[in-house]
Amino acid sequence: MKNQLLVILFSILVSTSYCQSLFKLDLTERGVLDLSFPLPLFEFNKGLIYYDSITYQLTIPSEYQNGHSAIGLIFYKGITTNKIPDHLPILVTQNDSGFLMILDSDNDLDFTNEQIYGLTDTLIFSTTYGESIEAMALVKPFKPLNEDIKISIEKSVTSNPIFNGNSFLDVKDWFEVQRINYKSGQFVIDNDSVQIGLIDGNANYKFSDTRWDRAFTAPYNLEKKNDQSIVSRSINKKTFIEVNKKFYVITDIDPFGNYLILKKVDNGLHVLEKGDTTPTFLLTNFDGKTSDISSYYKKNEYTLLYFWGTWCKPCVEKMPKLNQIGASYKNLNILGINSFDIKEKADKLAKDKGITWENFTASKKIIDSFGVQAFPRYVLINRDGIIVFPDSSIEEIIDVLNE
Repeated sequence: MKNQLLVILFSILVSTSYCQSLFKLDLTERGVLDLSFPLPLFEFNKGLIYYDSITYQLTIPSEYQNGHSAIGLIFYKGITTNKIPDHLPILVTQNDSGFLMILDSDNDLDFTNEQIYGLTDTLIFSTTYGESIEAMALVKPFKPLNEDIKISIEKSVTSNPIFNGNSFLDVKDWFEVQRINYKSGQFVIDNDSVQIGLIDGNANYKFSDTRWDRAFTAPYNLEKKNDQSIVSRSINKKTFIEVNKKFYVITDIDPFGNYLILKKVDNGLHVLEKGDTTPTFLLTNFDGKTSDISSYYKKNEYTLLYFWGTWCKPCVEKMPKLNQIGASYKNLNILGINSFDIKEKADKLAKDKGITWENFTASKKIIDSFGVQAFPRYVLINRDGIIVFPDSSIEEIIDVLNE
């Protein structure tokens, strides 16, 4: 009898310890990331819109059928029907009180039964998963960082053949849309206050897609979320969350982002931050030579890690500019980190572009260590291997080089 009691007591202790290492987090807050995509607008043409060689007739209230109205298409994969593939039509109009928007929230091409929004309102629309599961978006006037970016975006959009037949408004009259949804919550885990959430990276309103979706941590009570304020990691079979140097692995995710379950573990992968010393990264260059890239840091005052891919149009467009910077600033060494690509294809493009810096094939370790989630990505490191900027812009890099 005594032995049986000891066994029962031991089982209770083990069960209690196991439960204490598991954390179910209900994600009750939702919103959209402060990350914008261009929303080109087409001239109003009797309610007609053309997409991928197909003509669609929109039903629009008579009071908005005028020269003050324009039509746009918001990219979103998880929408109710398949009228215009992976896109929601939006009507933008202007009156004495300012801009008004009508979103075809159920994607039936009929704007007569839709809510009218103001410019600062959050747009709500149905998803493929039932009326109770809705996504969100924000729309605002198009404000690119500089003239070069504006021209580059205009050229890439207007030359896309899927929009043939539509007449674009001038790029200065375009809008931009924030459509990357997230779910999050405020938690205290092991006495540490933190915000934890999930990001729907491929805009289908599911939050557990490997590679595309991401889990993130952010400061407690942070309201405005963007790439600079959060630390995120791709969803995969073993995704770690780091909170105050403690590690947790995600064991389960609700597909619609309502909750996730964490299990505390002894070790995990730390996402590098400003001021951290970079660890060893063994990477292979396009010539097949494997090196520890930290050996390059001491060759110059600064080293720029440029994460890029042939599939990333902005990455390719930035290459000539980076070539100029590399030639102009003798205190900078550039290393290309080619990601999710075919080496031969990337090597050919680099040679065709006259790239002067050395390129390496990215490893999973370096992608995860820097928490790379968008491309291009610029990481600036000093000669001591200390991270100056974990995620910077070309303008910030030039400011440091000029000091």
